[in-house]
Amino acid sequence: MVSVNDILKAGDRLAAMPTTVMRVSAMIAAGKADGREIERILKSDDVLAAAVLRRANSVAYGGAARTFDLRESIVRLGSRNLMHVIMEQKSAEALGSGGSAFGLRRGALWRSAVGGAVGAELIARRAAPELAELAYVAGLLRDIGKVAIEAFFGDDYIRLLAPHSSADRTFVQCERAALGFDHAEVGAAMVVAWGLPDLLCNAVRRHHEPPPPDQPGHDMLADIVHAADAVCLWAGLAVGHDGLAYTVAPHVRQRLGLTRHEAEIEIAQVWTAVREIEQSLNAPAVQEKSA
Repeated sequence: MVSVNDILKAGDRLAAMPTTVMRVSAMIAAGKADGREIERILKSDDVLAAAVLRRANSVAYGGAARTFDLRESIVRLGSRNLMHVIMEQKSAEALGSGGSAFGLRRGALWRSAVGGAVGAELIARRAAPELAELAYVAGLLRDIGKVAIEAFFGDDYIRLLAPHSSADRTFVQCERAALGFDHAEVGAAMVVAWGLPDLLCNAVRRHHEPPPPDQPGHDMLADIVHAADAVCLWAGLAVGHDGLAYTVAPHVRQRLGLTRHEAEIEIAQVWTAVREIEQSLNAPAVQEKSA
């Protein structure tokens, strides 16, 4: 039987997240925005530099009246926004064409990643501000395991799960029944392999089934990413074979105050942010109807 390690050792078939994402993730996790390192990353990557120029000169940043060069754009955006541009652009390169094995349109997996990042940061700023930047990274990476699984199995993946599908099982439960693990576990193993903190690993691993406060493995970051994942699904981002067969854990709904009204506000904010980011990055267009 295939193991998580088999998938991680798949070599060239494994679509890896760019090293720039890992470097920026590590900076965010350490709480250290190294301006000189960010500038070095930008100057060595024409695509990233162009993305930064577009963002800094966008109407959202009041850039319609004049044009800012790269150095001025770096100052104008600030370290936090620069790191977000890097993460969003590079994740678009890694995720933009993936997801077909999960019944997703081209670009939908990336949109869901960005929506999860934005949603997790929004929820964290309201419920646990000290976790906001980590929540952004965890939300962005939460489904990275799907990229590795697709690289390994291709479109045969859903056929492997089909015999295990039933009305009383969630998608991740079908994955476990078929393979002995799920995409969240694969994603967590990737995060560990990249040398990112255990807190991020735990949030990726448990973003579908966060343990309640009285059980091992519980932490606020996992709760936040779990809630953000639900917001993305409710917003219609990346609804593929997974469908809407996930529920928000009761302790998460209560602890984060995820009322219907609050969810509607966050859905609107996520949609607005994803559209703006798509436009500023010239991100992959969503094509083809979901399977």
